[in-house]
Amino acid sequence: MVINPVSSYQETYNNGNTETDEEAKPLTAGGRLQQVREEKAISIEEVAEATNISLANVQAMESEDFDRLPVAPFLKGQVIIYCRFLKIEEETIVDEFLATHAENRKKQVHASRIDNKLAEARRMSSITIALLILTAIIISLTAFSLYTSWNPFSAGSDKQESRFQAQEN
Repeated sequence: MVINPVSSYQETYNNGNTETDEEAKPLTAGGRLQQVREEKAISIEEVAEATNISLANVQAMESEDFDRLPVAPFLKGQVIIYCRFLKIEEETIVDEFLATHAENRKKQVHASRIDNKLAEARRMSSITIALLILTAIIISLTAFSLYTSWNPFSAGSDKQESRFQAQEN
C-alpha cells in the first residue's frame, strides 16, 4: 500500500476533510458569478444573449481576465447587469470586481512604464528640430541655385550695373 504524503497532509490539516487547495480558497467575484450561473443551470451563451453583454466579456468576467475586460465604468455596468440577471446582491461583487480591476491596472501601468523607459526613443528638443529645418532650407536653396545657375546675391546688382552703363554712355 502506497501512501500519498500530500493527501495524508491534507487530511490531517483539514481534519479529515479532503478538500483540495482550490476548493478551500474563497471564491473571487468572477468565481461567484460562475458558481451561481452554474447552480441555476444557465449557459454562458444564454447570459450573453439575455444581458446583451458580449460572450467574450461574460467569459472574461467569470475568469477575471482583466486584459479582455473594458475600462472600469463599463465593467461596473456590465457586472451590475449580470448580477441582476442572476438575481444576486450586486454591491459587494461590483466593489470586489472594481478593486481587483484597479489593482490589475496599476500593475499593468507600472509594467508598461518600465517597458516604455527601456524602449522609448530619445526625444529631440524644439531647437534641434528648428535647426534641422533651417539646414534643410539652406541645402535646398543651394541645390536650386547650383541647378539653375541662379545667384541670389547678384539679383539686384544686374539692374545696378545696367544703370551705371546707361549713365556712362
